[in-house]
Amino acid sequence: VLANFDDVTSLSDFNSAVDRLTMSSERAEISKGIKLAWESVLNKARAAPTPRLLALVKDRQCAERITGSSDAELASIESEVAAVRSMESAVHAVGIGGLWNRPFLEQLPALQEHEQGYGVRQVSKQKIMPAINLQKLGADEEKKSCSKMERSLGACKADGNLLISETLQFFDRKKQSCVTHTEKHKVDCSRAIECENQVGDVMIMLDQSSTVRSKYRTITNSARELIKSMNIEPKNVHLGVTYFNGLQFAPGVFYSESLKVKVAIGEEFNKQAILKIVDEMANTTDFGHTYTGDALVKVGAILESKGRRNVNKAIIVITDGSSDDPKVLFNAVSVLKSRGVTIYAIGVKPLSEGAILNLEELKMMTAPESDKNLFLLEKFDQLKDWAKKFSLQLCMELKPLSPELCSADVQFKSVSSCFKSKMQVTFISFKYDETRKCIKHFKNRILKKCKATCVDPIDGSDHLEGEFWTNMCHEFRCDRSGNTILPTTAKKCVAADFSCKPIGAAPFRCRNIDGEKRENCQCIDKDGEAMLVVDNPN
Repeated sequence: VLANFDDVTSLSDFNSAVDRLTMSSERAEISKGIKLAWESVLNKARAAPTPRLLALVKDRQCAERITGSSDAELASIESEVAAVRSMESAVHAVGIGGLWNRPFLEQLPALQEHEQGYGVRQVSKQKIMPAINLQKLGADEEKKSCSKMERSLGACKADGNLLISETLQFFDRKKQSCVTHTEKHKVDCSRAIECENQVGDVMIMLDQSSTVRSKYRTITNSARELIKSMNIEPKNVHLGVTYFNGLQFAPGVFYSESLKVKVAIGEEFNKQAILKIVDEMANTTDFGHTYTGDALVKVGAILESKGRRNVNKAIIVITDGSSDDPKVLFNAVSVLKSRGVTIYAIGVKPLSEGAILNLEELKMMTAPESDKNLFLLEKFDQLKDWAKKFSLQLCMELKPLSPELCSADVQFKSVSSCFKSKMQVTFISFKYDETRKCIKHFKNRILKKCKATCVDPIDGSDHLEGEFWTNMCHEFRCDRSGNTILPTTAKKCVAADFSCKPIGAAPFRCRNIDGEKRENCQCIDKDGEAMLVVDNPN
């Protein structure tokens, strides 16, 4: 249970609970999940006439990897749903993707009617919950990828040490599964805040537009928290600190510069001296507009001339509003990504009435890693706590990359939403260099005309209209309306090496539902559809 009714009193509470969810390679046992829901959560719900709703959201591992549900398993699900209904709770079931296990959903006794759409089954036509259409999911929804770097600190013990746990999670394309690696080590309590083995060129950019005037010290204090944890040394982290605003006379011509450098990257390694400079920044009276794009162009030029080769490069932008130069911003971000620079964006809800935080801009800046590199805060007072938590993430992300990322052939792909009649397609991959060092590679291209986008229902990757692609032996296409057209039937089975075997192929190696390899598997025809038969279905 990530959160109970009493734990969630705001959208922020809910989002925090969801963020605590981690990917698991274990099999999802629906009956146990439903039992937990009614025993530990629904029995604490308010009494009638307040409606009670249990929403079961499930995808299914591909049809070839599952031979079907056992009668005992379905009976167990039916029993638990009956318990939920005895509490006068409505049950809704949503199957995501075109390859879900229909019996799991259709056998729920609460469901008198069902309708089948492209990959989403919205079962139960009660008016508590509107019908869901797959065509409206995906491209317009933020997708959580199997990608996470977390660092957590334990409590300080009597021996003066504490335990640090570091977790790396990613989608292994060779195994076609989400994998997690965890390392634990002890450190002296007095040194726990500092990150060891960090290597990177980092630029901090603080919005100094007029809308943040009353909260600017809060912004500089958050920057101080970030800096305290950094390992600022000639062989480790090179840090630059800037602020951006500016007053423009004509496009590209400024009364005052859009970017001011307070700490030049690679020139100051005394952390106390840097903290003092940042502290003094809070006393400024120099506020202007939000020329984020022009400022990023200049920061990019600094990294290009002063940055080190084959070193992590990152820009951390803290802002409360939309840029005043969106076209410049779009092009600047594209150039930075093509150079392998990671952008972190922290957006704070503006104080000024009528001011808007442009979420699409921030997503565009941080894609395709928005799920972990974009942070949205309701209040400026939350910045300091955010900075402490983000410092732990940055500890891991500035370490030399784990060889596991290269060995697993990890890739990310993202298509931005239409922005000023243009779109960005961004790829991130991890490859070994000539010295067998794992390096993060960016590839970014600009589409000068906006197109409809589709989402692969299996792995969540983005695709453009007109594209055809194959995933897990299923062929998909993206039509002009942005609809992912799914196959009606599977014609091949997935082998252990994720190649595709036709119906009637000679026995081959495959994987069972838990991803374990099995011998002598067969691909048979069942009612016109390919079905994988495993030598040991259990």
